[in-house]
Amino acid sequence: FWGDHGRGLPRAKRWIYDSGLRIPLIIYVPEKFRKLANAGNPKTVQGDSVNDDLVAFIDFAPTMLSLAGVKIPEHIQGRAFLGGQKAKARRYIFAARDRMDEAYDIIRAVRDKRFKYIRNYMPHRKYGLHLAYLWRSISTRAWEEACKKGNCDDIQSRFWGYKEAEELYDTTADPHNVNNLANDPTYAQRLLTMRKAALALAVSMRDAGFIPESDRNIRVGEIPIYDYMRSAGLPFEEILSAAVIASSKKTENLDRLRAMLNHDDSAVRYWGIQGLLLLGEDSEPALQEIGEAAMDDSWNVSVIGAEILYRMGMKAESIEAFHRVVDCDIDMVRTIALNSIDDIGGSPEEFLDMCKLIPAKYEEPAYQYDVRALLGLLKKWDIDPATLGI
Repeated sequence: FWGDHGRGLPRAKRWIYDSGLRIPLIIYVPEKFRKLANAGNPKTVQGDSVNDDLVAFIDFAPTMLSLAGVKIPEHIQGRAFLGGQKAKARRYIFAARDRMDEAYDIIRAVRDKRFKYIRNYMPHRKYGLHLAYLWRSISTRAWEEACKKGNCDDIQSRFWGYKEAEELYDTTADPHNVNNLANDPTYAQRLLTMRKAALALAVSMRDAGFIPESDRNIRVGEIPIYDYMRSAGLPFEEILSAAVIASSKKTENLDRLRAMLNHDDSAVRYWGIQGLLLLGEDSEPALQEIGEAAMDDSWNVSVIGAEILYRMGMKAESIEAFHRVVDCDIDMVRTIALNSIDDIGGSPEEFLDMCKLIPAKYEEPAYQYDVRALLGLLKKWDIDPATLGI
């Protein structure tokens, strides 16, 4: 018996803090099956007990195979915790978050029995990204309203602000994961160790999340993503390195980020332009390259280039680039463009005309993710969706 995720509240479900991941797991082994559970280790199941081993959902499948006496395939990531193929206890469990419905993000996490490390690869996006599903919750709306009225303290307000690139929590002393130790020199070695563990997993499993979703879908065509990520020509290590450099937000990486914009691989270019976005005004020396990136062949690169231009005050050029993207034929590209327009605080005077193009692409514009993102913008602009036929 287990739950499918943590509590169904803001900063819980869909978040990789312990409030979103820790769940109950209760296992009952009938007497006649205990020989299967204890195969190879008679002390595994001995009546009622509590086990503090780290277990993840991916461990369920190999555990069932182990109980059934079926050889566990090498490509399975999980570890059996019962049966004849019971594995050594884990040192770490891992977690990931990418797009949630219409809201884009990319976060990775590692946890041992005491500490949790989180890497935010899109720290320029707020924790409390707007998405229709979450805002159906009364608690979400009440929290947002309280913060707008100034009724929240620094910790309570953090959910409505921007992320740190890295987070580290002592889950024993801080079970709610609010005291970020990533910048505390006392924990520097722990931070480094867990950062390396997160990157090692990404390399070993060829984490597809580091290629933007719509770009990835275009690339793979009919090839399974698993196979594509292991293709000989894919510069995965370069892509991952670019993501790490970009999310570090260090001005000394300016020249490296500029160089990424000339890379043949669109995912490397994407992280290059993301890194320049994160540098803010410090990326001004690269303004010419940013303008070119806003018209890149990769839609994802183009979106971020357009966002930087807007933030730099080059609004006419930015709006032209955004219009090109919003009018494209790929719904997930349009969705990520609307994410950017929302985050820059774009006005209806600037963006409503191009947004009107989206509902026209559907016979029934109701539940598509780009339409959901558009509905969020319309609510922000206080515009009735019915005026756009939604």
